Amino acid sequence: HAVGHHDGSANPGEPDNIIMSGHISSPLKGEGSVFKRLPQLKLEAEVVLYTEKRVYRYRVVETKVIKPEQIEVMDPTPYPILTLITCVPDWVYSHRLIVIAEPVSQEDNIDEPPLDDDPKKHP
Repeated sequence: HAVGHHDGSANPGEPDNIIMSGHISSPLKGEGSVFKRLPQLKLEAEVVLYTEKRVYRYRVVETKVIKPEQIEVMDPTPYPILTLITCVPDWVYSHRLIVIAEPVSQEDNIDEPPLDDDPKKHP
């Protein structure tokens, strides 16, 4: 029911590839759908990553659909980047949707992150 941070990938604020993955849906196993809206992200969209101490803002620079064996999207990078991964299409899960975002800003986290998934409440 949560986003997974890939072992060995960068942490937010580090100059490398932060890799996170999550389910688009899980109708049979009930494991959650944390990335159900990931296919709706467009170029230039903002992605906000919350940690205990900081809030990191990213801008989407690329989206693509690849085959599961195309794992080079998880390679280390010499610059900070956020790579989000989910399975597509829904109910088939034969490919991977990749959303790549570049850092824009970071600030101290003084508020709790939004918990619900209602886009009307969190534009």
